Amino acid sequence: MAHGHILRAFAMRWAKKTLPDGPIFLLEAGGVGTLSYEHHNIEEPAILLGGSFMVEAVENAAEDEKSSHKV
Repeated sequence: MAHGHILRAFAMRWAKKTLPDGPIFLLEAGGVGTLSYEHHNIEEPAILLGGSFMVEAVENAAEDEKSSHKV
């Protein structure tokens, strides 16, 4: 587990950018990103960014589970 600053710096270097060059990567808490390559080419680093986790959906599922066990 790491804090956002180091993960942003790591993503910048993966994309072959220096830290002062930008762009600035904004990372969501609980978000998922995957370091990869475009076109299966090591010369084309890419980052697949996913959204953050949906806590509300998990809470609703837990409530549904509780109500299904009531007698």
